[in-house]
Amino acid sequence: MMNLFLDLTSYYPTVFNLVAFWQPAILTDVFLVFHLAGHILFGSALVAIAFLFLYHRNNRHLKIHGIILYLAAFTLACGASFFLEALTIWFPMNWLPPVFLCISGLLGWATVVYFIRVLPELLAKKSVEDLKSEVALRKDEEDKFRNLPRFTPAKDVPEKVTAETLLMESESRYRSLIEQASDAIILVDAQFRFFDINPAGLELIGYQKEEFRQLTIYDVFFKEDLEKEPLQIGELLVNKYLNTPRRIKRKDGSGFDAEVSTKVLDTGEMLVIVRDNTERKAAEEKLVRSEKLYRSLFTNMLDGFAYCKAILKNNKLVDFTFLAVNEEYQKLTSQENLSGKNCSEVMPGLLKSNSDLVMHMRDAAVYGKTAKFEQHIPRLDRWFSISIYSPEKGYFVSLIDNITERKKAEAEIKALNEGLELRVKERTEELESFSYSVSHDLRAPLRAVKGYAKILEEDYSPSFDKEGKRLLGEVQNHAQNMGMLIEELLAFSRLGRKDVSKDRINMEMMIRDIIKEISITTEIKAKIEFGELLPVMADQFLLKHVMMNLLSNALKFSSQEEQPLVKINSHKENGMIIYSIEDNGVGFEMNYQHKLFNLFQRLHTVEEFPGTGVGLSIVQRIIHKHNGKVWGVGKISEGATFFFSLPDTEL
Repeated sequence: MMNLFLDLTSYYPTVFNLVAFWQPAILTDVFLVFHLAGHILFGSALVAIAFLFLYHRNNRHLKIHGIILYLAAFTLACGASFFLEALTIWFPMNWLPPVFLCISGLLGWATVVYFIRVLPELLAKKSVEDLKSEVALRKDEEDKFRNLPRFTPAKDVPEKVTAETLLMESESRYRSLIEQASDAIILVDAQFRFFDINPAGLELIGYQKEEFRQLTIYDVFFKEDLEKEPLQIGELLVNKYLNTPRRIKRKDGSGFDAEVSTKVLDTGEMLVIVRDNTERKAAEEKLVRSEKLYRSLFTNMLDGFAYCKAILKNNKLVDFTFLAVNEEYQKLTSQENLSGKNCSEVMPGLLKSNSDLVMHMRDAAVYGKTAKFEQHIPRLDRWFSISIYSPEKGYFVSLIDNITERKKAEAEIKALNEGLELRVKERTEELESFSYSVSHDLRAPLRAVKGYAKILEEDYSPSFDKEGKRLLGEVQNHAQNMGMLIEELLAFSRLGRKDVSKDRINMEMMIRDIIKEISITTEIKAKIEFGELLPVMADQFLLKHVMMNLLSNALKFSSQEEQPLVKINSHKENGMIIYSIEDNGVGFEMNYQHKLFNLFQRLHTVEEFPGTGVGLSIVQRIIHKHNGKVWGVGKISEGATFFFSLPDTEL
């Protein structure tokens, strides 16, 4: 303790140069302890207060402008001065405490100046007691209002209670509207600082609410946009309202097109509504592109296009007005400047001379019916292909194409076909007559050959050797085949001249009768299976000839199988009844399918299977006379199936 006292006696005279004054008066052990303790306690208290200010600087109850930061800096500087004053007892730094003392003084006056600036605002704020009193008053008024009778007339309710309640309800409704709005709603103060924003705005711009409140209106626009088009503050303050398209800057640096509406309120604050126009702008651009495409198609399309307004009287079309007409329409109709004119003005008599055209236009404009047809316009002496539809009631669109040349070509082709048909008919009749004549004339000499061969066999057979008898047999066989061929040719010729007389035919009964007839002359080894056999309207005699040929062929070409099988079936398809006769015989190569129905065409030799090659030609001619078709499918060694179709007419 004595050493500390000696240090102090040597220190203070050096600083103050008042040795004679200080030594007898204050340089005692008690003074030293109090002096040191006072500096340390006061300095630590100031530093603690400064750190408390800094720790709670973001608390919303203490956040009164920047005064907290000023006070924290002032107390921290003061505390440091006292600490340094105490330390100089051991560490002589005589210049440092005065420096910090000056800094503390400057910070103190800066705090005083700032405090004077914000003092009016601080005084304007309600105290805790005032707020408690106001809350208690409102609660009391609400209780009074709540205790009023349910049906008390409005004039008996205290005016203050009613006004307060209505005000609260109104504020609640408007707050709900703002919170639920899909557009960004922002409140800006007179210094152009943001102080409130709804959830939709925060989501749109990407900030948190506290972050957004630190911004000004200049922070949400791009710098280059502001250079090109500055904010129209003057116009806003004069007119109190402004609506402009702007590009808004998000927190992440991206931007979006928006419509910004700003209104200056009576309080001097501004209400800003920001609507994201990204989708609308994209839709507008798409609409513009669509309009350009439509206009390009309208101008360059090869068909004539006319958009017209119907003029109706008693639900009848009496005239129509051309609203929009492309160049091709005017070219096809030999007209100019049709838009805005009535049909009766530019094409008089058109509607009166074309009743079908008028009917289609009326049906489209009144009932929305579409129509596509071909019309000859006598006034223009042209044929048109016309399509009519209605985009909306009372209007119709007419699309036309000049088909005059096509119609002329069709008329020429029709005349040529009629001439060809006539010539074919004449040639066919000649050929049939020739075939009949030849076949008929061959019968007499053929009968003579067969008669002489029979005489030789009966009277001179003993005189023939083995070879002579064989040759005589060949003559008889060929004469018999020749007779069969002549009969087939005669039948083929007669078919061309026979008219078709249709009756209802029970196909199953007819086929069973045919099988009985075949079994009289030929042994039937095959198993015959019947499916559903539908009745049909046809010529009974001719259709029996068809089934006789097809069934005989199926039995003949499957006769060499160990277990021959024939299936007969039918079904309906596309308005036709289709019959099928299937066998498991020798079949045929599909490459020769086109030869099946040609006259005298055979896919097998006479030695393999006897026949004349005329049967399937007769089948085809009969089916064609019934407006049907006949065809066959097959595979070598797997059998064949022959089909023919007949119209499914009313029975």
